[in-house]
Amino acid sequence: MSKTNHLTITLFLFAFIASTANAAPPSWVDGRDSRFTNKEFVIGVGTGSSADVADNEARAEVARVFESKVQSVFTDFQKSASAVNSSGKGVSIEVQQVERFNQVTTQKTLSGVRIEARATDNGQHYSLALLERGQCVRSLTSEIQIFDAKITSLVKAASGGDKVKAFRSYGKAMNIMDEREAKNAMLRVCDKDGRGIRAPISLGELAAKFDEASGDLKLGVIVDGSGAERVRDCIMEKLGDKGYEISELRVDDEDEDEDDDAEADEKLMGGYDVILKGKLRSEKAGEVAGSKLVRTSLTLRLINGKTKKVLKTFRGTRKEGRRSLKASAALAAHKICKKNVSKIVKAIDKYFKR
Repeated sequence: MSKTNHLTITLFLFAFIASTANAAPPSWVDGRDSRFTNKEFVIGVGTGSSADVADNEARAEVARVFESKVQSVFTDFQKSASAVNSSGKGVSIEVQQVERFNQVTTQKTLSGVRIEARATDNGQHYSLALLERGQCVRSLTSEIQIFDAKITSLVKAASGGDKVKAFRSYGKAMNIMDEREAKNAMLRVCDKDGRGIRAPISLGELAAKFDEASGDLKLGVIVDGSGAERVRDCIMEKLGDKGYEISELRVDDEDEDEDDDAEADEKLMGGYDVILKGKLRSEKAGEVAGSKLVRTSLTLRLINGKTKKVLKTFRGTRKEGRRSLKASAALAAHKICKKNVSKIVKAIDKYFKR
């Protein structure tokens, strides 16, 4: 081979290598690839110093498409819930925090995202992430239909005449509606026409039914034991904050045997659908540096007023010390009010609405 031909081949190879290293990014980077259209896919393009960085950025880009829409729907749903909460009817609807709302919805959807293609240009890495709209629509539609079936079933169950069951069923239905609307927001992103699925009952209608059930439900509270009045007031206040209407049946600040007032309790409880029956017990727990320690426990039973069946039992305990046993017991009751009652009321609310 002549020196001239050898030089020509060498120059050609250098030119080829240089052109390959500096090849322009693929057309899908700018959305010009006809194979990957917005009609068929939710698309994310990522760039970075490595393939992993570009992959993560591409997936994040798909997530941002969802977050924008989910944020919009969440805001609308939150406004509806706030309107119900401020109506003065006593109904309380709690919705997810927006950060949690976005996290739950996007994480589950992104499980269907795939990295379709990668490319490099002058050391820059590109990744193409795709979520197939058809698959996404089918999956979300199936999930929403399950939610709708549950809501329909709960609304039907609530009409059976049992006040406790009606209150609980409507409460559960409203919480399912929260999750359902998150899925519906995602469906609107996946569907190329931005369509969702109409719920079997609107939030407003459901809230009205819950409000009616709440008004019909007679909920009473009995608390006995040292510090009972303070704890009773805490329970009533916290339940009131969540939309419950609760009446005081009896409060007794003296420690008595549980059976002493059983007959009186039966008469008091007769006209109520649900009773919260609480008992505070205090016992000596030693002495430290002149402080007389007292361990105080609260046992709170949720009772069906009609059947007298205990539906759920809740407990809280505090150990405190003051110069006298009476002062220690009072402090323990105060701490139960501040530290335990909120958790107990949350658990009661969860029983009715989850």
